[in-house]
Parts: sequence; C-alpha cells; structure tokens
Amino acid sequence: MGGILLIVEAPKKAKTIARFFSELTVKATVGHVVDLPVKDMGVEPPEHKPMYEAIKGKEKVIAGLRGAANASDKIYIATDLDREGEAIAAHVNNLLSKKNASKIARVTYTEINHSAIQKAIESSHSIRWPLVRAQEARRVVDRYVGYLISKVLTQKVRQSLSLPGLTFLSAGRVQSVAVKLIVQRQRAIARFKPVSHYGVRAIVNQSSGSSFITDWVPPERVCDQNGLMVTQSLAKTVKERLFSAYVR
Repeated sequence: MGGILLIVEAPKKAKTIARFFSELTVKATVGHVVDLPVKDMGVEPPEHKPMYEAIKGKEKVIAGLRGAANASDKIYIATDLDREGEAIAAHVNNLLSKKNASKIARVTYTEINHSAIQKAIESSHSIRWPLVRAQEARRVVDRYVGYLISKVLTQKVRQSLSLPGLTFLSAGRVQSVAVKLIVQRQRAIARFKPVSHYGVRAIVNQSSGSSFITDWVPPERVCDQNGLMVTQSLAKTVKERLFSAYVR
C-alpha cells in the first residue's frame, strides 16, 4: 500500500501542499469530475434525481484518482469547503468505488500552510451531505429553468439579430432573473417622461450666529400623483411670502 492520498481541486494548490508534506500523495480533481449530460436534461420528475456522467476530457484525471486511491491506506478529500466543493467531494467519493469507502475522510481548511493542513487532517470528518443536496438542488433548478429556455433563447436571438453563426446562449435561474430585471428597468426608462417640479429652500441665519437649511414640504393636495409640486407660480408665491415674513 502507498500511504496517504490527499485530493484537492486545483493543480497549483496540490503542488503547494505537496511541498509541505513529502509523505503525502496529492492529486487534483481540476474542478468537477462529473456533471449532468450536455445534450440531455439529465433529471426527470417525480424523483428529480440527477443523472451524472463523467465530464468529457476528465477521463485521465478520474483514472489517476482511482489508481492513487487503490494504492493508498488513507484518503483525504480536501476540496473547497463551499457547496460546490462538498459536491465535488461527494462525486469523488462515489467514483473511488466501494472498496475504498472505509479509507475516505473529508477535510476542510481556510488557509494553505503546513499547520492549517495538518490541523484539518487531524480533525477530519465525513462528507456533509446536506450541503451536497443543496448543491444538487441548485443544479437541478438550473436545468429545469434554463435548459429548455436556452434553446429558444438562442433561436430567437439568432433570428432577431441575424447571427447565423451563433451556436448557443445559456439561460438559467440567475441569468433569467437578471435578464428580467434588466428588461423591467429598460421598460421603465422607456416610459419615463421628464417633469419639471419646484420647491422652496431657505437658509436661516439665527441671532446666535448659527444657521441651518430648511426645505418647504408642500401639502399633498398641491402635488401630482408622484408627490411632485409642479406649479411654478405657487412655489414663487411661497418664496415671496416666506421672504416678506422672515427677512429683516
């Protein structure tokens, strides 16, 4: 057997950690290793269970992880501590086959140095499956919201902008809402009509030598539906009365 295997996400991170621990074999997943299929939904009701497949081009990475795992006494999966990292850890765990299950532990850390990694290994734990399910739920919603819309979006944009070379535009739970907000804002801008409105501001100098600024708050009955006072003559009258009453 070959000692201890530590699995991280990024190759640069793997090289850095390997310099701290010569006794460890450090491998990188280079991001996700499995995902939903590119050309199919990959999820169907009523179970909504994701049907993962190996990402194209990751065959050598997966083979390398499996080979290193089979030759190790202990396996630590040290992917990032967010939901994506937890999902990658779960996917790696599933790829390493049942015979390696008893060897596997999960480690998380927030710093890349010898002491932080050592402490993480000493406090290893199991995969946090609620985080994995949260990431899966997000991924499933991405498919339901975006997968079918993306095809329609690509066709519409290709036709409206006369871009025959346009191959694919993506839409999803984030992009769809962002586009909606942009469209709503653009429509509001298009509907906007500039309105001249008026007010009265006074600078009050007190006998003590101090001063302050105050604004006239017009009553609702003289304002329009947007709360703006649009009658210039009324503003002038208020100004004149204020001036005659308080200016000495």
